[in-house]
Amino acid sequence: MSTAPAVQIEPLSAGHRAALAAGQPAAVARAVAPYAAVGWTGYTRDPARLAGAIAHTTHVAIAHADGVWLGLARALSDGHSVCFVQDLLVHPTARRQGLARALMAQVCPPGLRAVLLTDGDPTQRGVYAALGFQPADALPLTAYVRIP
Repeated sequence: MSTAPAVQIEPLSAGHRAALAAGQPAAVARAVAPYAAVGWTGYTRDPARLAGAIAHTTHVAIAHADGVWLGLARALSDGHSVCFVQDLLVHPTARRQGLARALMAQVCPPGLRAVLLTDGDPTQRGVYAALGFQPADALPLTAYVRIP
């Protein structure tokens, strides 16, 4: 009887950042894979741009097993008051194991206001609600977005 490799959650290493920034093919493929697995074609159409974005994001955490990236979270934060979550994704085969929560804890610690913009896919609502997010229209807030 074989056992599945243990999933590890950790910040993106300096070595991974450098490899992505340099556009090393193996590093880029490893980073693109979880985005492809969840169907985020807006990112996968330009792997080099995605690799650069990940490499230069201030807070990135990965969930991996045996070198395969199963999930990723990335965010921008001042570390004191607010955290802007850019991406939170978990491979469909690795869901419902607490990976999204663990990834969020790495990039956006509890106690910081967290902001996340996403599409209207209703299948995402449950995970975001479980992580403490509320739709902006349920709060006395207005979101403004500029998309080039």
